[in-house]
Amino acid sequence: MKISIEQIISRAGGPVEVGKACGVTYQAVQKWARNGLPRTDYTGETSYAIKIVEMVQARGGVCTLSEVMDASRARRGTGKRKPSNDQPLDGQAA
Repeated sequence: MKISIEQIISRAGGPVEVGKACGVTYQAVQKWARNGLPRTDYTGETSYAIKIVEMVQARGGVCTLSEVMDASRARRGTGKRKPSNDQPLDGQAA
């Protein structure tokens, strides 16, 4: 069964606790829940996913780094797309 990034964050203690542990605001963590982890976690510049795994495990949960990254990846790119330049914004034909 696949788990969502929101569920993983909850198992880690919620946005406030994850934010404190990662040195970011709870609003940043809520953004991760909506949009996935930041690009910097994929490039190795940050290690928020590792910290989240450690937090889940410290609470007696089972979680792997690949589960966190897969759940995060599932959220990336799910936002609204902007119309391309050749599509009118008002819904009228070009």
